[in-house]
Amino acid sequence: MAGLEIKYSGELFLANGQQSGFAYDFRKTVAAGSWIRPCVNQISFSDTKATLEYVSEYAFTDSDDPVPPYGGLTLRATGNSDFFFSMVLVTP
Repeated sequence: MAGLEIKYSGELFLANGQQSGFAYDFRKTVAAGSWIRPCVNQISFSDTKATLEYVSEYAFTDSDDPVPPYGGLTLRATGNSDFFFSMVLVTP
């Protein structure tokens, strides 16, 4: 059965030069053909040149699952940044 599941954080903060990883676990076996996608919604920055950079995107697998049941990404801040992090699971 097709579906869309979204997990999201409360407001998060990264200080200038800080790097951190964020991940969600959907706690279930994901059907073949599904995909997981991270999203960052920026709220405010310390200055006009501040950004959040995607450093890496990753997924973790459990045994022989066709699709990783959880994934995440690493962000780096160039300026103080407030943001929300979400992860979307799309099932065909």
